[in-house]
Order: sequence, then structure tokens, then C-alpha cells
Amino acid sequence: MRLGEPPHSHIVCRTCGRIASVDLADAERELLIALASRHPDGWSVDGIAFSLTGACLRCREASQS
Repeated sequence: MRLGEPPHSHIVCRTCGRIASVDLADAERELLIALASRHPDGWSVDGIAFSLTGACLRCREASQS
């Protein structure tokens, strides 16, 4: 599979929308590529972005005060 850029991952705060990168190990990148190869017929894949959702420290602390 030929990708425009290496697979990447990030986490998004569901409260404020803040985004932070999440480091991926080589094996995790390979797993994402393997999953992307299972795309539906007629589709192509040129990029992989894995996204996590949660709450950043600032928003969690604000909700506790």
C-alpha cells in the first residue's frame, strides 16, 4: 500500500477540542496499515489517521473544581 504519509495518531479532548499527538511504535503503524488494507472494493487508501477521544488534564481539573 502506498501512503502519502506514515500513519499517525492523535487524541482529541471532547470538551475543548484540544488535539495532541500520540506516538506509535513500528508494530502499531504496521497494524494500522494492515487494517487499512481491508478497505471496501472500489476504494483506495492514501492516508491513515488514528484518533482517540478523551478529556485533557485542564478540562478534567476544571470539572473537579
